[in-house]
Amino acid sequence: MVIGYWLLVIGYWLLVVGYWLLVIGYWLLVIGYWLLVIGYWLLVISQQSTVNSQQGPMPMPDARCPMPNSQYKQVIINLDKLEVEMVALQLRQITVPPGHRVLFHDVNWQEFEAILEELGEHRASRIAYSQGTLEIRMPLPEHEKAKIIIGYLVKILFEELEIEFEPFGSTTFKRKSMSQGIEPDECFYIQNYARMIGKKRIDLNVDPPPDLAIEVDLTSKTQLDAYEALGVPELWRYENNKLEINVLEDGKYVASEISLIFPNLPIVEAISQYCEQSQTAGTSQTLRLFRKWVREQIT
Repeated sequence: MVIGYWLLVIGYWLLVVGYWLLVIGYWLLVIGYWLLVIGYWLLVISQQSTVNSQQGPMPMPDARCPMPNSQYKQVIINLDKLEVEMVALQLRQITVPPGHRVLFHDVNWQEFEAILEELGEHRASRIAYSQGTLEIRMPLPEHEKAKIIIGYLVKILFEELEIEFEPFGSTTFKRKSMSQGIEPDECFYIQNYARMIGKKRIDLNVDPPPDLAIEVDLTSKTQLDAYEALGVPELWRYENNKLEINVLEDGKYVASEISLIFPNLPIVEAISQYCEQSQTAGTSQTLRLFRKWVREQIT
């Protein structure tokens, strides 16, 4: 019984010691976190001071401890890398609910590339980047359904009209020299389809933009600016069960009732009608009816 008593006492005090070690560990974590934050901002301030000093007259280095220009550059590069890592860290802490979007301002190209890498290729979210403004949006399920239906309808048009094409889905299109980047819901190459056969990566410095891009619920100026800057000739915007066709004229989009790709068909009315019909008749039946309608129009 005495042994049991002392084991109980020892167990109790070990529990007390463990509890206080846990408390101390928690506060050490809190202190470490704030030290990291303070250190980060001190490095950012230091970087800005370094950049400002390079833009103005360079200070004379101390003769006892000279620092060559290469070392100044190395400091800036290391700080840039730290900023990118902090951006990636903050990104992992953000959750975008379906149907919402998040805007980031003053995002440079290096940070944009780091965010793309952090997000990865296999994801539900879409991005748009224009002149330092980054948008990340998470589509709703009905958004995804609409883009799939429209994609099917466009492919039926290509097949029935015997138009050669290459689909590129939601590929990321970006160009550093223009500070622009976009991921359409769907996109297609038509005039330049032969150049794009077998392509796995797009480089807009040498590759043309897609001939047709499709966006569902496009309400963002960031997205529109990116499409205009990258020179996508035709943009279809599907909102509130209605299709709007935008064609590029003098670098700006203008609304049009006629598609440049399908000029002899009433595309606006047809796509709007069959997309809405798919909500009641179902996808398979709608596609069969649309294919029949296209054949009637071309015979």
